[in-house]
Amino acid sequence: SDDDGVTSRLHRSVSTFATSAALFAAVLASPINIQINNPITPNNEISLLTISPSQAYALSENQQFVADVWFAVTAQFFDPTYNGLGEDGWRLKEKEAIAAVADTGPDDEELVTKAISNMLSALNDPYTRFLPREKYEALTAYATGGSYGGG
Repeated sequence: SDDDGVTSRLHRSVSTFATSAALFAAVLASPINIQINNPITPNNEISLLTISPSQAYALSENQQFVADVWFAVTAQFFDPTYNGLGEDGWRLKEKEAIAAVADTGPDDEELVTKAISNMLSALNDPYTRFLPREKYEALTAYATGGSYGGG
């Protein structure tokens, strides 16, 4: 009957929509890349999708700290060319610094400070620098008239 055809098409449409929504949600939530290919490859093989592991991984705490410093400097730096580096060159410095602290832990503050300082030194700006926690605390204590017990 005609009702059976309508019901069948409706069921197929709902099923297709649910499958598409589930796939979309899975892609957003999972660390994989899905690439839609040209249906016919040079070898006349049919290949609609390529699924591969994503290169996007969660950042460690130290890597996130480097990214936060980069973002803060980017938002406040006075020269839109980043002193000749350009946006791509400045972003590359962020990636290099993040890679430099990839295998560090909570006790590697000196390595993180060095990576950030190296990143900022590429700007060649004497007023853009990173102060480690102890130096920052000493400077703010001095500036506010307090005392600093750096030990």
